[in-house]
Amino acid sequence: MQRKIIIIDDQNLFATGLKSLLEEIHNVIVTKIIPDGNDVVFKLNADEPHVLLLDLNLPHKNGLEILEEIRPIFPNLIIAILTMYSDENLAMMTKKLGANAYLNKDADLKELKHVIFDLKKEDFYLGNGIKTPINFDLLIDDKFSQINQLTTREKEIIRLIAEGKSSSDIAESLFISPATVQTHRKNIFYKLKINKVSELIKYAYQNNLI
Repeated sequence: MQRKIIIIDDQNLFATGLKSLLEEIHNVIVTKIIPDGNDVVFKLNADEPHVLLLDLNLPHKNGLEILEEIRPIFPNLIIAILTMYSDENLAMMTKKLGANAYLNKDADLKELKHVIFDLKKEDFYLGNGIKTPINFDLLIDDKFSQINQLTTREKEIIRLIAEGKSSSDIAESLFISPATVQTHRKNIFYKLKINKVSELIKYAYQNNLI
């Protein structure tokens, strides 16, 4: 059975090399390379892929935002994060958002074949190279900063918290359950490495989230 794949990655040399590598595999076709986070839903609808290979660092919209956006719309799509970040904590974050796999960009062909042909929609595969948590504060280019880890929904919740809204108020405003709001709050505090609402409000003002 042929497997159609879309690659979302803004590094053209890597993406085109990956496309050539994958198309050497029997029954694999890469239908599209998408270089940014714009109009992903429309592009996926047009191609109806079986597997999506998604980078985290992208222009306009990061990979976590894309994952959160598309997972409810494409429940049967196998979504594999393919990234330079070998961080198990970040991998678990993508799992919560609905990813099926988390691989480092130096993953071997055997792992890629496993993701493409063997994974089912309820599976989650952690790549062999994902072992050591990364301290993002020590990254020289800081391309994937704390604020880039926040999804659109999380930024929205931060704004409402800063406006003094309670979890029940936020749930009613966003048409989600209070339990979902609490989950988002925990994720926000974890990502930003803060413990108090006052610190969150300060962070929101400093980063123009409100």
